[in-house]
Amino acid sequence: MRKKLKEARGEAGMKAKITQEELERRSGVSRTIISGLDNGSITVTTTNTLSKIAKALGRKVGDIFLIIVISTLITFFKKKILEVVQWVFQGELKLI
Repeated sequence: MRKKLKEARGEAGMKAKITQEELERRSGVSRTIISGLDNGSITVTTTNTLSKIAKALGRKVGDIFLIIVISTLITFFKKKILEVVQWVFQGELKLI
């Protein structure tokens, strides 16, 4: 989630990324919560909080969820591909 909130803050700010402080001002969500979502120390939040953040960023909550799901799938498959590549190379090294 953290990457996606940071990306959304960047997109909402167009050329300059919206700071956590600015997002706090626009959304009414505390900077502590925003920071936690950004850095991954908070992984669960309320729909109300996401709604406020999405509105402040000019996005729909569904857009943020979709971005999170896609990001999670990409991360999962990157790890799996890396595991397969490592397994293949380990197998080849044993043949040498």
